[in-house]
Amino acid sequence: MCGITGYVQLDASQSESTLLANVTASAAQIAHRGPDATGAWADATYGIALGHRRLSIIDLSPTGAQPMHSHSERYVTVYNGEIYNYQDLATALSAQGVQFRGTSDTEVMLAAFDMWGIPATLEKLTGMYAIAVWDQAEKTLWLARDRMGEKPLYYGYCGNQFGFASELKAFQALETPPTDISEDAASLMLRLGYIPAPYSIYTNVAKLPPAHYVTLSFKDLKTRQQPTPIRYWNLPQQATAPALDDATVLSTFSDKLSAVIKRQMISDVPLGAFLSGGIDSSLVVALMQAQSTTPVRTFTIGFTEASHNEAVHAKEIAQHLGTDHTEFYLTHADAQAIVPQLSSMYDEPFADSSQIPTHMVCKMARQHVTVALSGDAGDELLGGYHRYHNLPRAWEQYQRNPLRTARWPQQLFGTSLPSAKRMTKAEKALTAYTNLANAKTPRDFYPHYVYRNWLGTAASQHAFDQYTNLIAAQAAQLYSENDTQYFMAFDVLSYLPDDILVKMDRAAMATSLETRIPFLDHDLVDYIWQLPYHYKVRDGSAKWLSKQLLAQHVPLALFDRRKQGFGIPIATWLRNGDIKDWAADLLSTAALEQTGFLPTNVIQRRWQQHLAGHTDWSTLLWRVLMLQAWRSHWHA
Repeated sequence: MCGITGYVQLDASQSESTLLANVTASAAQIAHRGPDATGAWADATYGIALGHRRLSIIDLSPTGAQPMHSHSERYVTVYNGEIYNYQDLATALSAQGVQFRGTSDTEVMLAAFDMWGIPATLEKLTGMYAIAVWDQAEKTLWLARDRMGEKPLYYGYCGNQFGFASELKAFQALETPPTDISEDAASLMLRLGYIPAPYSIYTNVAKLPPAHYVTLSFKDLKTRQQPTPIRYWNLPQQATAPALDDATVLSTFSDKLSAVIKRQMISDVPLGAFLSGGIDSSLVVALMQAQSTTPVRTFTIGFTEASHNEAVHAKEIAQHLGTDHTEFYLTHADAQAIVPQLSSMYDEPFADSSQIPTHMVCKMARQHVTVALSGDAGDELLGGYHRYHNLPRAWEQYQRNPLRTARWPQQLFGTSLPSAKRMTKAEKALTAYTNLANAKTPRDFYPHYVYRNWLGTAASQHAFDQYTNLIAAQAAQLYSENDTQYFMAFDVLSYLPDDILVKMDRAAMATSLETRIPFLDHDLVDYIWQLPYHYKVRDGSAKWLSKQLLAQHVPLALFDRRKQGFGIPIATWLRNGDIKDWAADLLSTAALEQTGFLPTNVIQRRWQQHLAGHTDWSTLLWRVLMLQAWRSHWHA
């Protein structure tokens, strides 16, 4: 796991020493992603510079350092991530006469580029990665991102440079850092809680979507051509798995997941796992421990508020499996200390409040290990979220509710406003049912149901409709034998890469911790996705397959309970202490009006309603606060 950055100078040549100095300064902005070493390479003839920050995981020797050239010298790369099947690829390449200098996955990947070319190699790679490659023969820049979107990659034209990097922080070292805030992206963040690819918070910078690559020739760069992302992988479009019995499916799933975990446990540095006490993390830890001769290091965050605390369950599972377990209870005071760091940690607005405990568990784990496995993605792949099963009832209620055709935005923002009492009712109706007159099916209804907290602005609704229509079109192309399968596809294409994986990447890399997610191995994803629905949800029970496998390692009584999630008591915390004072400053009239497009009166009214305990507006308020805090930090 590392941090990458680079740029191409577009207007005039810079000396090699200037290029190297500038890209090294850019890499220093993301030193937390790679504290072990820094490297840079430049070609003054074409004005290109590549920078790298290294977190040493595989091949700790200098032979694993980046930027690295391929054996032919044609390709030079900086890359962030892990190629889990690099040993298999090395064997295949060795059989064709390739001799390796070291044991790094980077060298193997470059040798594969030499042998098979970049597009063909991307199809062979198993892992998580963001890659920048300069082809010295064709004078072409390649940028590529892993299939599921574990590793981030930003790019864009900034003044007289084309920049690319793991995080937006690195762009601050460019001659003309981006400053023009995208109102569409900000509106999406206020509705979704995150900014989805290809958007970024800046109008001239984009995120490369998962499973895509772009190419830019030197001529393209000089003429400032906008690259078109090319998809190189997709989820299966239809089920191809033959009819199988339960025992066969369970055995195959066990073999595949165990093999993935074994491969992801390869590390030249200490390794552990997160253990929340839920099904997915417990299953990952159980299969790790089954393949380890020593106790696996496990880490859990707990809360003093019982309604949010799963640490007691995690501890019981750890004791049963015999792991070396560490837990930390997060308090209101701990959260207060983290909140001011979030705008720097997530260097574009991000508002999943579980970012706080996620960062804390990463920080705790980093004191003991350098790599940690996670149980993320099990919910999206195996139907684990409550909303999948609650939505049919909500859809029935919506169809019967006359408010579904009401035009509440006009009531909220017209020149004549209703009374305070009616206003509260209008806002609640807006939050739950706004703009749904065109929802003809549960699939139309799904994004509005999931992302029903919003501010009611026309800009927000327009951006939301554009984005969700795009995701809906992609989800509809995927195989789904019922609506729940469609909901899962929608989340795999949106919520998973742009919320869950962003949250984990930034929270972990801020502490220089590498995280690995076994459920995101693309061969395993392919297998699970093609299984009939009843292997995911059966008799109203979600994640049927995972539960059956976990029951072979952990007594049912230790994990068979209602899903709790990894939320924090943010509603209570916003009403108390320093977090309340911090929020009040950011929600003041002066602060809100500085942004330029926020409905100040509506936000302040909801803030007062929340403080009084009349309504829980914490989800929406946290999104506004994260936008405001980000703007204050980066553009004060």
